[in-house]
Amino acid sequence: MAGEDVAALLDRCAGGDQSAFKRLYDAQSPRLYALALRLLKQPVLAADAVHDTFMHVWRMHASERAERFDPAHGPAEAWLAALLRARAIDTLRRGGRQPLEQPDGAASAEEGDEVLEKAPDREVPAPDGRFAALDPSAFHALRLAYLEGLTYGELADRLQQPLGTVKAGVRRALIGLKACARA
Repeated sequence: MAGEDVAALLDRCAGGDQSAFKRLYDAQSPRLYALALRLLKQPVLAADAVHDTFMHVWRMHASERAERFDPAHGPAEAWLAALLRARAIDTLRRGGRQPLEQPDGAASAEEGDEVLEKAPDREVPAPDGRFAALDPSAFHALRLAYLEGLTYGELADRLQQPLGTVKAGVRRALIGLKACARA
């Protein structure tokens, strides 16, 4: 599903269109679940985060608050992923990080990666020269923060760098990504 289709579905959801909501859920939930599973490492917590994300999307039709999707700020898929990531981080901060023993047949984070790779709407742009200007170490820290849900402190420990250096690097990477998106 193309980015403009997701944006259009979000717009229709904001107007209370239930069929658009169902189409949006069917199209985006596998990708969001894979991301949540990668962040939370537990299928139940991942499913809860996806549910909470879509509940937010549905409730936004009754809201005029700033958290509604604005296409001027980026693609709809990125907005949905940011909503999910915020819910996953909230779960981790409440203590959801403790890994549970996986019962036989339970989904693993690796299986979530497979779901993400097989998602039919997954369209990743080919790398181009725009990303060459990004600091590789800062971009790596940003990926760890977003894909693994690491806090700044955990990033500093993992990368064996001072906390301030990690924070500055993540900020530089975000600014660089924003510049790339505008190019």
